[in-house]
Amino acid sequence: MAGYPKQGAYSDLPPAYTDDGFAGGSSQVGFKTEGQLPEPTAPTQVFIQAQSQIPVAQPSVVYVGVPIRLGDHPTQTVCPNCRANVSTNIKYETGLITWLIAGALCFFGLGCGCCLIPFCVDSCKDVEHFCPNCRYMIGRNRKL
Repeated sequence: MAGYPKQGAYSDLPPAYTDDGFAGGSSQVGFKTEGQLPEPTAPTQVFIQAQSQIPVAQPSVVYVGVPIRLGDHPTQTVCPNCRANVSTNIKYETGLITWLIAGALCFFGLGCGCCLIPFCVDSCKDVEHFCPNCRYMIGRNRKL
């Protein structure tokens, strides 16, 4: 084959290694030989140049909890905003069921002022639960 050396051309092998670890038995400068110890040297100081660091966005922690049933009364819970264990403050708001009861009372002929009773009864209203620490609205209990 053209361009390739003949099979016998690779018969030249490198010199064999001896027991002292050097090729050809010659001594090289800088390597210890049997019976000699290297001279002690002073410790060297290594200076590392500070490199600018690239800020890496850390993943945000998301707390996933079991939804709690907020009733008509203050509830013991953990505020999702300030993470404090609190008993909620409640506020009553006029909701859809309040208006439906008032409309039904007015329709059945009790329009002489009795239809305003649902606006005075807290159990007919929606309830909003707030954190007492940070005033965050934790949830709302709607009647309808």
